Amino acid sequence: APPPVKGPSLTFEGFPSSMGEDALRMTLEGMGAVKEFEASESSDGLSMQGKVTFEDPESAKKCMAEYHGMDMGLGTKIQMTSI
Repeated sequence: APPPVKGPSLTFEGFPSSMGEDALRMTLEGMGAVKEFEASESSDGLSMQGKVTFEDPESAKKCMAEYHGMDMGLGTKIQMTSI
């Protein structure tokens, strides 16, 4: 089971940097309306890390359930944390 979600904000790491910020934001918006979003390339240059705040905690729960632990083919899994 994914970690518990305490509110509308999540940090993330592990999405492929080849997606780019815009595509990543659109991917996350598929889970619900996004209020705030920031992303940057990780030190390895292959993945992206950042933070997303949804309009409501339900969207954050849906996002956590969908993406936490997903393997994006980089040899690592997406890590999400409720903040």
